[in-house]
Amino acid sequence: MSTESICNLADSLCQTHKTNDPYELAQALGINVRYEDLGSLKGLYTVIDGCRFILVNSLLEPETQNVVIAHETGHDLLHRDIAENEHFQEFSLFDMTSKPEKEANIFAASLIISDDDVLEYIRYGYSTDKIAKCLRIPHALLVIKMMCMNAKGYKFNLPFVPKADFLAR
Repeated sequence: MSTESICNLADSLCQTHKTNDPYELAQALGINVRYEDLGSLKGLYTVIDGCRFILVNSLLEPETQNVVIAHETGHDLLHRDIAENEHFQEFSLFDMTSKPEKEANIFAASLIISDDDVLEYIRYGYSTDKIAKCLRIPHALLVIKMMCMNAKGYKFNLPFVPKADFLAR
């Protein structure tokens, strides 16, 4: 699926369900979200007997939990057929080299971060580091959002290409 199509899907879901909150959206889509102590695992998406589940590590900060839920919801919408055969686990979360992970990242960034928020902070002259801190999101997720906005015609000079392990810290 193209970057633009994934962004449009996220935008459409936000409008339809009147929320960009990943937990609320997952619930509206019929995905069961469970919080458990998963040790070092941040989360996973799976389908068991036709029931869709996102497991999120209850020890994570709420902002990180939201990113994990958004990412795993992207897998539900874009890659459910893969999940019916195997789990999506955090060891590959935010990998920009794998097509399914890249697509889930694009969905998460498009869902959580609005174009308007990015543009407003840029008008204030904020750096990408400062924008990410203000929005309480990982810097790499902001860069992914800005990559999506570039696909829409914006011309941001991006500081880096996100690495696979940006949420590992």
